[in-house]
Amino acid sequence: MTYLPSIITTGIVVLLWSSGSSRAQHDCPQVPDCAQSDPRFRTLDGTCNNPNEPLQGAAMRPYRRLVAAEYADGLWEPPLASSGSPMPNARRLSLALFGETEMQHPRHTMVSMQFGQLIAHDVSFTADAFGMQCCADGKMVPAEVARSPRCLPIEVARDDPVMSEEGIECLNMVRTKTTLEDPCQGRSGPAEQLSSVTSYLDLSVVYGNSLEQSNELRTFEGGQMRVERRHGRDWPPYYPNRTQLCDVKDETEACYLTGDRRANQSPHLALLQIAFLVEHNRLARELAILNRHWDDERLFQEARQINIAQYQAIVYYEWLPIYMGRENLVAYGVLPEAGSEPDFEDDYDPGVDATVSNAFGNAALRFFHNLIAGHLDLVEESLQPTGSIRLSDWLDRPSVLEFCQEYPGMSTTQHIRLCSLAVVFLIGKCHSTIESCPFVMSCEEDSGGSPYRSADGSCNSRYNPLYGTAYRPYRRLLPAKYADGVAEPARMVGSGAAMPNARQLSMALFGETEQRDVRSTIVNMQFGQLVAHDLSFTADVFGGRCCPGGQALPDGQLPARCLPVAVPPDDPVLGNGTVDCMGMLRTRTSLEYPCATNYGQAEQLSSVTAFLDLSIVYGNSETQMAGLRSSAHGQMLVEHRNGSDWPPNNPNASTLCQMLEESDVCYHTGDLRSNQSPHLALLQIVFLLEHNRLARELAILNRHWDDERLFQEARKINIAQYQAIVYGEWLPIYMGRDNMLTGGLLHPVADDEEPVPDYDPLVDPTVSNEFGTAAFRYFHNMIVGQLDMYGDTGDPIGSLRLSDRLRRPGILEQQQQRRASNRVLLARGMVNQPHDTPNGHLSPEAKHYLFRNQRTVGVDLKAIDIQRARDHGLASYNEYRMWSGLERATGWSDLHDSLPEDAVTKLARWYATVDDVELAVAGALERHHPGATVGRTFLTILLEQFRRTRTADRFFYENGAHFTGPQLAQIRRASIGRLLCDAVPELARMQRNAFFLPDELGNPVRPCGELEEVRLAPWQER
Repeated sequence: MTYLPSIITTGIVVLLWSSGSSRAQHDCPQVPDCAQSDPRFRTLDGTCNNPNEPLQGAAMRPYRRLVAAEYADGLWEPPLASSGSPMPNARRLSLALFGETEMQHPRHTMVSMQFGQLIAHDVSFTADAFGMQCCADGKMVPAEVARSPRCLPIEVARDDPVMSEEGIECLNMVRTKTTLEDPCQGRSGPAEQLSSVTSYLDLSVVYGNSLEQSNELRTFEGGQMRVERRHGRDWPPYYPNRTQLCDVKDETEACYLTGDRRANQSPHLALLQIAFLVEHNRLARELAILNRHWDDERLFQEARQINIAQYQAIVYYEWLPIYMGRENLVAYGVLPEAGSEPDFEDDYDPGVDATVSNAFGNAALRFFHNLIAGHLDLVEESLQPTGSIRLSDWLDRPSVLEFCQEYPGMSTTQHIRLCSLAVVFLIGKCHSTIESCPFVMSCEEDSGGSPYRSADGSCNSRYNPLYGTAYRPYRRLLPAKYADGVAEPARMVGSGAAMPNARQLSMALFGETEQRDVRSTIVNMQFGQLVAHDLSFTADVFGGRCCPGGQALPDGQLPARCLPVAVPPDDPVLGNGTVDCMGMLRTRTSLEYPCATNYGQAEQLSSVTAFLDLSIVYGNSETQMAGLRSSAHGQMLVEHRNGSDWPPNNPNASTLCQMLEESDVCYHTGDLRSNQSPHLALLQIVFLLEHNRLARELAILNRHWDDERLFQEARKINIAQYQAIVYGEWLPIYMGRDNMLTGGLLHPVADDEEPVPDYDPLVDPTVSNEFGTAAFRYFHNMIVGQLDMYGDTGDPIGSLRLSDRLRRPGILEQQQQRRASNRVLLARGMVNQPHDTPNGHLSPEAKHYLFRNQRTVGVDLKAIDIQRARDHGLASYNEYRMWSGLERATGWSDLHDSLPEDAVTKLARWYATVDDVELAVAGALERHHPGATVGRTFLTILLEQFRRTRTADRFFYENGAHFTGPQLAQIRRASIGRLLCDAVPELARMQRNAFFLPDELGNPVRPCGELEEVRLAPWQER
């Protein structure tokens, strides 16, 4: 390597030495006389471990190098790229190359990661990298204002997606102290960084790295380490200058005095340090009983020696094999071969230098930073999770471990009792009043690959058993947009004024002309609602009285979670003093739900699984599913009335349904929303009856199958048929087959038996907030206000007003002409009546009368959709334009590439700037993308979601893992028309594709028996 001229080298050294070191040459430690140390016990500072090289592995020594250092100037300056330009910005590299999806490991616990940090702190500590302000409060400290030459802050770009919003311009970083600055080291040659701890696995995190430091931690009685008794437990003593080392809020908070200043960094790290501290004292007590003649020094040294030995045994035989693999450890001589372990392994070699390498301490060992979890779960003694705390809230604040009551100043919405943390840490117990959390069964039983999916979605992914489970936060495609950064709905970007009134936006921007589609039937729209309910359910949005009877509540009486839509007095339909508002309860979020991860920002919860698993039929938990089964012959519970099978009556009918007449019923199903409309209830019934039909046929084919096997196989086939209909029949209508092929939602196959092996265990199926709250709600504009009833001649014989029959599905069971039930008349209507055209118009029923509950007027579904998107903190339409591949709009005219001119004109009247325009509004006004019935932005969101929905589902019907070729070929024959025929035998005739209107040339009506059916012969065991 070429070095700089000595005069320049000397100048740099002088500058660094004067700025960073005050230690005089005569203060330097002398080479120890190893003859003076006790050979039975290791020294505190690591010296004399190797008598031939007494300073090897000692504290405050340079890291060793595996490869020579590379500096731009050969001495000190960070390296440049081969072109001579600076290396890429570290923050930009982090954002571009490293994702931020949290994927919980299916086997390893948090203690595995945290133990690794303890080891890292034990063997490596970059010297004097604290205390200097190179970047104060996110602002760069000018070099001329007392900024050290050791400053190397990281610049943050102005367009940084997270930090720029907080005004952060840089991240503080101080360069590690090197041999150039320490007068006790040779200052010739390139800078070599110093480590301020020993290189040995010697629990220096507990005992310190010098005799002086260790003495400060000892009692000098009975071999004990210093502890303080608080709350009936032993804790490390308080650090004398807590405000300097910890982020303490007041004098009640703890900051521990330990062998390593970093022990206070996180609660888990402090806990592990405490574990080894308490273990030392336990060992000393037991040794004192066994050897009453031992003095304090002998007890201390023997307890320390055993404690370190236990720790080393754990490192090599428990922890390292997890990450490095036992075979690799044996191959490299780190562990002896299996089965050949002697009483001891005599592999000590005084010729080996124990000094930690720079590459190990500052690169390889830091790989495990990607194991850090953003939240620390709170788990009761029963192993039930009861909540979590955000890691960044408790860095350098270990006192969270000691509290057995609600912590002063903690947000009451979190409902976290910190005693739960003490329980999981096994330090102590105290009473907790946190609500019980959903219990997720262990996935160990599924290690061999269960052929059946769980009811709650757990264990679908072996990589992360919680992927896709119920009652989890939605994921986001873009960061949330809240006015306060936490939960308050967004406001105008420039002025800070409130967003336009949602009802006024609905009236001004969305028409109410009913334009019937020329090709698609109502079953098309209704099936979409079934899919929506299967994938997404905004949690706990029912029951609150936010606008009782359409009247605004007095000031101070509005419940906290209410976000009603105000109705202007001059509203042409709802105004005139009859209606003040439309009630809306905000979705429950991670801020209120202690069982969900809380990052300090509201993340809405979905209370159903994220898989296409017919949860509307089977429910979202094992308990719920068990309550819907008959537990005989694999059947689901039904009640036989008027010659037909129906879902059982709901025990909570008066709450879930409108029970106005004696004929009204309320069904008990897997989803409480299945009673919303007669058509939705009918489709749910179709899949319920299909399950029982499948179970009956399977029982004939396999008489040796018991109830459980029959139930699970019927459920598996039922879900597979449903998935085949979703992807093969339904989605192409709205997204376009070509778009789906390009997006990886469909794949060409050579024959019907060929699988599509596209399952990816690393993909997270969680439904995106943008999908469930905006894009998928676009299809609300297809709702029709009248449900036509068709006779057996194929002609309409009457209709029902939709708002009259919401939450009143009993109309299905009523009889009409010649004792035909409304079920068959409405089923014929579903496949003969067109839905409304997907455009910027909504049916008047959807605009003014939904959920009116016998009142004259109801609510505006579009206004509620807009308000719900605000509740969920969705980013602006402009942000999603960019995300979907369109250019960012800087002015109104830039929107003409995706929106009609008249729509842009109207938007400009209501919003101050293009950056204020909302996704739920503009996304629904976009021109349709080629081949699709939605615009570019919504289409991109839909494609992204439905691709993950299939590729993240281990049980997806097409991936080849759960059905044989012949079975798959049968499932691909499934159609919504055939299912309707089988569930409603009176139909008798049906067009080939029931999603499209009958057409004698392209979609002729035929007897139901001529439609393709799924034959179950391939499921017969021989």
